[in-house]
Amino acid sequence: MRLSNKRPSSNWRPFLSLLAVFSVISCATFQFQYTSMDLKDNESELERPVFPACRFMVLSDTHFASEKLVKEGPLASTYRDVSLKFVLESSEILDSALETIASGNFDFFVITGDLTKDGEKESHLDLAGKLSGVKDLGIKVFVIPGNHDILNPRAGILIGETYQKTGTVTPDEFAGIYASCGYDDAIERDTHSLSYVAEPVPGLWLLLLDSCIYKDNLHLRESEGNGRLTQPTVDWIESVLLSAVKKRKAVLAFLHHGLLEHYAGQEKYFPDFVLDDHSEVAKMFAHYRIPVVFTGHYHAQDITLARWENPGRVLYDIETASLVSYPFAFREISISREQIMRIKSRFITDIPSASKRKIDFRTEYRVLMMKALRTKLTYEIRKRTSAADADILAPQGADAAMAHFRGDEVYNRDILVYRKGLTLVGWFASLFLTDLFYGLWHDLEPPDNDLIIDLSTLEWSNPSPR
Repeated sequence: MRLSNKRPSSNWRPFLSLLAVFSVISCATFQFQYTSMDLKDNESELERPVFPACRFMVLSDTHFASEKLVKEGPLASTYRDVSLKFVLESSEILDSALETIASGNFDFFVITGDLTKDGEKESHLDLAGKLSGVKDLGIKVFVIPGNHDILNPRAGILIGETYQKTGTVTPDEFAGIYASCGYDDAIERDTHSLSYVAEPVPGLWLLLLDSCIYKDNLHLRESEGNGRLTQPTVDWIESVLLSAVKKRKAVLAFLHHGLLEHYAGQEKYFPDFVLDDHSEVAKMFAHYRIPVVFTGHYHAQDITLARWENPGRVLYDIETASLVSYPFAFREISISREQIMRIKSRFITDIPSASKRKIDFRTEYRVLMMKALRTKLTYEIRKRTSAADADILAPQGADAAMAHFRGDEVYNRDILVYRKGLTLVGWFASLFLTDLFYGLWHDLEPPDNDLIIDLSTLEWSNPSPR
């Protein structure tokens, strides 16, 4: 069996290569147990599970960099402008989020991958130390790897003007470093990946999936960004979900890569950000009554859903933005005994270094990110048309991307696409970009930041006005 045949990924975020066109060719499909087993005809066995009351946080793409490895200077500035990640401030930003978690009455929290800047062992060790402080307060911690975290050939030191490589980690080392952040608490582990199951609250299973492809990373110039499950891991997942059905356990899933498209055309243009064969995996999750999956990777605060009419199923993909990029967001989730899930976006509003400089953190860093984004888009578009065309099109792309990152985009017909002054080549380029910009600006159902899901019916609603 093998999965989708996609081009090797890039570390560049999707908005840094807007003019790339990818093709996705499905070569084969998974073999699923549920499509041939008797269980599919016995819906009483698949009654919606009862979720226990609990409160938890979800963070993603923390891209933490040890302060031993990153110092203010030309290298750090260049890395920020290219990657659009504020890794120099990553420790302060993470501390702010952990303070929020520590001060709340939370049962657990999860980080859905890309824990470190580029998989530096020193960053993993320092991050694990920070997380242990929260666990000491009685709040359980669970992590899964992202594409940056393991066997990353770009693990490096950003100090001064000369780039230096540093040590990364193997899969076994990753599990060892984060033994107290999920792996020691696993009730079952997959022998073919770093996936595992945990039960932080009686009656609730967390299916924590390793969707990364890192075995060939050291032979590449950068980490493989594409996401994929293997057949043995899919078999393991189904065995876990069958066990959950028999034991009447509610299940929530977590993985780094998107399980659903978060805007029209995402898989077409940027397949590395959606799991290979995602539609099949999503349908399998929905069959086993998983109502919600939590994802990351794309650095956007976005929620989308899929519906299957026969039989009636709904699955929500709740994507959490990068903690170290605008909008500097994470999520708070509560589940009541009445089976109501409330999702609330939380934002980093200040860090000590910004206060010391007497600047507004969110405003100042949003401007820095927008400036860097426009510069990168201008560079990409100029490869294909004139500088004047790029000056017209790049700001529009930056606006669309920033709106999608923040979530709850508000589309206006006047946004797409301003073509006055374009050359003929630029005009043809704008036809392509219109499709992409349109997707980024159009917010798919449901709202992205604050949401209520009735886990009994899987219908959503907006939170009541405060």
